Amino acid sequence: MATKFKFDWGNFLQGGLLLYAMASLLMFDPIKSLGIALYEFSWVPTTAIVTQAATRNKATFTYQYTVNNQVFQSQRYAIAPRRKTAIEAIREFELGQAVNIYYNPRNPQQAIVMKRKLAPIFILFRLLFGGIFAWMATGLTFFEDVGGLINYRMEKEDQAALKFGAQYQERLDEPVEQLVPEIIRHLPKALRRSLGKYLNQQKRQGGASYLRSKTGLPPKLCEQIMEQLEHERNQ
Repeated sequence: MATKFKFDWGNFLQGGLLLYAMASLLMFDPIKSLGIALYEFSWVPTTAIVTQAATRNKATFTYQYTVNNQVFQSQRYAIAPRRKTAIEAIREFELGQAVNIYYNPRNPQQAIVMKRKLAPIFILFRLLFGGIFAWMATGLTFFEDVGGLINYRMEKEDQAALKFGAQYQERLDEPVEQLVPEIIRHLPKALRRSLGKYLNQQKRQGGASYLRSKTGLPPKLCEQIMEQLEHERNQ
């Protein structure tokens, strides 16, 4: 029975929604951090002077810097500051102190003191598990079970292989030396990858049987295709 791509409200409410929510929670911060890091990548370092650092009425942190003989001021400590960023900056820097900053060369009015620091393992971990939850949610919501995406992809690949084989069924009387190279040139990528593990003399027969089961091509032709694929790989 073919796996159908169809949104299922019942499965979505019973598990898909929760899985999508978990995926979003895991992936939001890493994606945000990567976006900020990419945005800051081209920012240029320079030196600024702290012109305000006070907490009398509210935390105020300002620094002044020069770009192309033009003076700018900024209060921004980071692209996405925490709530207590200004207080932390005041504790770290004193009035009149020189501080290293980064400004946007396309818009020098934008400047920050601290670039976003990335934690590769943390980002990879959260993106990996977030992706797993998103995959499970999609399988459950659109393909009836969490493994539905795999089944759907395999069925699509099988359909493509059968369609590919069918277009050569009426050309089997053509010279083999012309037909085999053409078939190899147009092999579907997924099918070609699968045949790769059969490219040695001991497994060639198994590869021919696999190719026949997927495409419906005659056994002898499949053997010749496998032989030619192995020959091309060894060249």
